[in-house]
Amino acid sequence: MNKNRIIFSAVTLLLSTLFLQGCGGSDEAVEEKAKPLEFAQKVVIEEVDIPYIASVTGTVKAIARVTLSSRVNGHIIKLMQREGDRVAKGDLLVEIDASTLQADLANAKAALAEAKSAIHGATSTLKNASREYKRAQSLFKEKTVSKSFLDQKQTEFERSLSSIEQFKAKVGQAESQIQLIQVNLNFSKIYAPFDGVIIAKNIEEGELSSAGRSLLVVEDTSNLEVVAEVKESDLPFINPKLLLENGVDVQLTSLDMTIPGTLSHIIPSGDPFSHTFKVKVKLTENKSVLSGMFARLNFQSDPRKGFLIPKNMIIERGELTGVKVLKDNSVHFRVVRTGAKYGENIEILSGLNIGDEVVFSPFQK
Repeated sequence: MNKNRIIFSAVTLLLSTLFLQGCGGSDEAVEEKAKPLEFAQKVVIEEVDIPYIASVTGTVKAIARVTLSSRVNGHIIKLMQREGDRVAKGDLLVEIDASTLQADLANAKAALAEAKSAIHGATSTLKNASREYKRAQSLFKEKTVSKSFLDQKQTEFERSLSSIEQFKAKVGQAESQIQLIQVNLNFSKIYAPFDGVIIAKNIEEGELSSAGRSLLVVEDTSNLEVVAEVKESDLPFINPKLLLENGVDVQLTSLDMTIPGTLSHIIPSGDPFSHTFKVKVKLTENKSVLSGMFARLNFQSDPRKGFLIPKNMIIERGELTGVKVLKDNSVHFRVVRTGAKYGENIEILSGLNIGDEVVFSPFQK
């Protein structure tokens, strides 16, 4: 009985010893004894400067985008362009029937001519009335005419004077009416405000347009920007001075390209519901980039300290991510937590310490 108990205790001690040697700790396992020539790469962990990069998504938009609306009522008699057509500044795009306005202009000019003619006649009448009134004043002083005769001449003079003022007012009204109609006549023709592309057409030739109705939308496709929403937690790390010096990397996923951009605006008022702030980045001209495309902005700010290792040193084992660490002349698998990628390197957020030696072999698993 005692002999069996001794054999069982010895076996238990042996198994415990083997288990501890195989595990080497909660996050490490001894892989093998080190053979220096088998390591294709070795990195000694040290703190390096890592740029802070805030990555946000946005949409490509035209800086100059104009909705052309009708300012007058009338049928569309000419619609010169369609969606997708390129236009040059000053090109005629839409013409609205102006026959009613032209008739109104003719009537206003006739009213002006009539008022001016009336002033001419009233001026002659006023001169006669003024002369008769002065004569009546002299005769009244000489007591050769009655007071009623003087009052009559005064009334005729004042009536003539009032008529002159009324006709002058009519001249002013007619001139104002002519000016307004001429302005509206100018509005009956709509021209391209800049070089660009027609991106929307909201009316057809022959339709009746009313004042204020949207007709066309024009964009300047040569000047584009990315508009993005930045979280308030990332806003303090966006250094405008640094971004103006270094620029902003703009990733266009659909085109599989990255182009440089320039920070143009940080809107100082945020959205009270999403707690984000609008940021605008002007793009360098690229004919492949179109308004409406998805874009990602990478804002690089002041660096911070951290650990970087080559991406190829990372090992995936099921749900575990780790690296091989050389310790006490043995190779251990160490579980790590990774962060952002920087070119061929990747940041290690936890699992490694300063001085650790990370090794790599092209045959490692």
